[in-house]
Amino acid sequence: MSLAESLKTEHFDEVKALLEKNGPLDIENLVFEGGGAKGMFYIGVIKVLEDLGLLSRMKRFGGTSVGSIAAGVLAVGGTTKDVEKIFVEGNVAKLVYDSKGGKMSLIPNVIKKFGWNPADKLLKTIYTYFKEKVGNPEITFMELYKLRGVELCTVASNLSTMTPEYCHVKTTPDMCVARAIRSSASLPGIMQPVKINRDGVEEILVDGALVCNFPLHCYDGWFLSMKKEDSFFHRLGGTEPAFSEFNPKTLGVALFSALDMRLMKGELLSNAFVGPKRPNTKLANSRAKCCDKAIESYAKSNQLYDAGNRFLLGLREADLDRDGEISIQEFRDAFVDNKLLSDEDGKMLFGDDFDIETAFTQIDTDADGLLTSDEFLSFMQKRGVAYRAIMTGGGSFTSVKDFSSFFASVFNTISVWTGQAFAHPRDMERTLGVFTDYIRVTDFIMEHDDKCFALKVGMETTLKYIASRIGKSIGERPPTANPVNDSVAANTEPKSTDDLEGAVGGEIAVN
Repeated sequence: MSLAESLKTEHFDEVKALLEKNGPLDIENLVFEGGGAKGMFYIGVIKVLEDLGLLSRMKRFGGTSVGSIAAGVLAVGGTTKDVEKIFVEGNVAKLVYDSKGGKMSLIPNVIKKFGWNPADKLLKTIYTYFKEKVGNPEITFMELYKLRGVELCTVASNLSTMTPEYCHVKTTPDMCVARAIRSSASLPGIMQPVKINRDGVEEILVDGALVCNFPLHCYDGWFLSMKKEDSFFHRLGGTEPAFSEFNPKTLGVALFSALDMRLMKGELLSNAFVGPKRPNTKLANSRAKCCDKAIESYAKSNQLYDAGNRFLLGLREADLDRDGEISIQEFRDAFVDNKLLSDEDGKMLFGDDFDIETAFTQIDTDADGLLTSDEFLSFMQKRGVAYRAIMTGGGSFTSVKDFSSFFASVFNTISVWTGQAFAHPRDMERTLGVFTDYIRVTDFIMEHDDKCFALKVGMETTLKYIASRIGKSIGERPPTANPVNDSVAANTEPKSTDDLEGAVGGEIAVN
């Protein structure tokens, strides 16, 4: 019995009955985000989709990095057991870190070959699996399409053209699928890039996460459409953007850990506390305090943002003469006479013993008796709410204190902003967010209970998502290792910036 088969889910029968009553979800495209070791959670997601009969309805698969591995396995007819064979039974760390010289080869290989490990073992593993499933280890995208009628899209970063490389039957029909997956998972520096020859020109492909870690949009629009009217002959040179038409039949699976919560949108965070409690493992115990602190920090930041936003709207009303400055009298009129600041918000922003005078003084740092927008923004920045970043599409403030946090922030910044390049306003309704808690991208070495935790969370989260798509809720939110206010679990992402821009443009009514 496989690991996934040995695990039971509390709400499976309930969701199955809902589907039987309401009919299956109208989903035919399945797309996986990149996430390194967090890909272990995909097994639980796939298990539920398979058992509910939804996986067999999929016509197209897509993914980046580890997500491309999951997508590739399913595209050739694989099941949960097959994905588990690679992710659980196989030692992913050994598949990736296969440099013969060990650490001594790091610098020479990076200089000469642009990467430490050749990752030949990973490629051979994919070759072996493909041979077992379809009889051809080097099957191409076109051959796969003709054999199974299934489309697969793996995304790599083309350093030569500085663009995402969408490997698909339409764009790269003669490309070996296994090599496309290997290129999509080529973490720069850790793994050597994949070189391809295109019409006599050598191009370099590395991990797709650099430019498109979550290709949720890959089956939107005409770019990868196999319809005759969408052929490149008919579409190239036109004015319609490649991915403009939203495809509601796509389901994307995104992964985020406790340290990623600040980067996620509110709707996804409703799944942040789904599944079992953390196991008693070395990895879980070593991360418990850090993760709990991150969750608490996010909760506080979210509450501060909401309180600050309400306070800001009050400041707008206080600036009656619209001169961009708020005097102490205007401040008193708004927040004493008109009661535009609740006691709860006041304590959250200024402390338990706040009064109007001390609140004004805390913001009025230059003590000139006038509040400006810059003083308000600085006041909130000190409390961990980066309004300036929020107004330009960013998120909460992240502290960078060491090389590890620096590297993580570099990657997260790239991921957030490249993701926005392809974002659609309706993406949340077709995205299943899986909270990986203490398990991060590089945690390839896990104990048995860590793996069980990952699979169980993936299963429970998927069941909850499917039920919500039908319009139902299942069960109660189980307790977590560190219970947080319900407003966080159902937290709303930073609201529309319309109110902020109206209030903070130039020098606001924060006088």
